[in-house]
Amino acid sequence: MAKYTSADVPFVFLDGINIIGVVTNLEDSGLEGEFEDTTPLGSGFRKSEYLGLTTSKVAMEAYYDDSPASPGPASSGYILQSSNWMASGPDRYLSFGISGNVIGKDFVGATVKQSSFKRLVEVGKFHRGNVDFVVNEYRSGLMVANLAARTTGASTTNTDFGAAATAAAAGAVVFFQCGPVTGTPTSLTVLVEHSDDGSTDWETVATTGAVAAASIPYGMRVPFTGTVKRYMRTTWSWVDGTAPSWSGAVGVALT
Repeated sequence: MAKYTSADVPFVFLDGINIIGVVTNLEDSGLEGEFEDTTPLGSGFRKSEYLGLTTSKVAMEAYYDDSPASPGPASSGYILQSSNWMASGPDRYLSFGISGNVIGKDFVGATVKQSSFKRLVEVGKFHRGNVDFVVNEYRSGLMVANLAARTTGASTTNTDFGAAATAAAAGAVVFFQCGPVTGTPTSLTVLVEHSDDGSTDWETVATTGAVAAASIPYGMRVPFTGTVKRYMRTTWSWVDGTAPSWSGAVGVALT
């Protein structure tokens, strides 16, 4: 099981809310296959067969400050209030970076259900929140939009997925994490586009569509089937609003 600390993890988004703490530790099991013992009678060597099933689990331990300027109170409160969908209800979208807040670095996107929450509150100390997530889908990809406030309409850095990887891909899955907006826009549209050369003929891979400002923050998973081009970028647009901006992150996993 891989373990990541705050030095590696720039954000942990759950449905558009950055639940990262002042200090955060993540344990990511990745993908684990399920096998059955099929050793024949009399064999001197044990044999197993893959059942075609995989499992995964993500656990987070975070320390939160009670300062109004800290993300702690809002973040930990969001996790706790989400306890009503621990056992049932729709999947939520979890995304985190594991190699720093840099476009083109490693990104994990997953559909999850929250399985447990433990909070320790102590006077004069950081408040600690431990969360376990049961993973229903796990995708490892690259960051196409890092955590940043965005006021213009296109990313300035393209993500290079490599010619060999995109040629072998049958499609992609895009995880959008759209955080708070400012400037009171009516709606926000975020897109991922791809191009063969990274400078011309940009085409849309996936889009959130126009999401009303009242529904932001949010997380969204958008699959894409078909030819995948080597370079990708994020673009966005608003309807109305004075000097609008948004923050969040976008990752893409090839399939």
